Amino acid sequence: MRGCGAYRRTLAVFGLFVFLLAGCAHTPQSRFYLLQSRVPPGMSGAVSPGADGAVFGIGPVKFPEYLDRPQIVTRTGLNEIQLAEYHRWAEPLKDNFARVLTENLAALLPANGVVAFPWPGSARVRYQVMVEVTRFDGIAGREARLDAQWTIVDVAANTTVTTKKTGIARPVASPGHESLVAAQNEALGEFGAEIADALKSLPE
Repeated sequence: MRGCGAYRRTLAVFGLFVFLLAGCAHTPQSRFYLLQSRVPPGMSGAVSPGADGAVFGIGPVKFPEYLDRPQIVTRTGLNEIQLAEYHRWAEPLKDNFARVLTENLAALLPANGVVAFPWPGSARVRYQVMVEVTRFDGIAGREARLDAQWTIVDVAANTTVTTKKTGIARPVASPGHESLVAAQNEALGEFGAEIADALKSLPE
């Protein structure tokens, strides 16, 4: 009898081990995503500070703490968010956002120098654009949302030229995270175009 009990316990432990292995074998693989600039093929992502027009400095770019994580964040309710464990940003989102914004502005303002914060001391920045993102997430299958406040500063005069708030919503084509990131990318492109229009109107 004792031998049978020990045998059954051994079978139970072995069965649990096999079950745990099966669970590990079915763990989904993580997917990684990046925002991409709208820079045309063959064009450098940023224009050198030696361009003919005024030099624009982009940054710093600030992000809320809830977005300071590798998981893609989605909204599931008015006061509830969800972290996608298997859908992650390939680099810190704030860094990816700031780089793509700078590259987009460089493409939209080819006559000007565009540099990212922190820029070298040799860059003679005329206008600085400071950005504070308050929301950059979305609802799966519905929309992506970008809310931000941004300020243009005349560096030489040490004065604020303008401060604006931007709210952009872009539709998400399908429930997957790939579609959400694509919509976020569109929102970021639209945000850069709005900033570029404001910078074009400034005196050099």
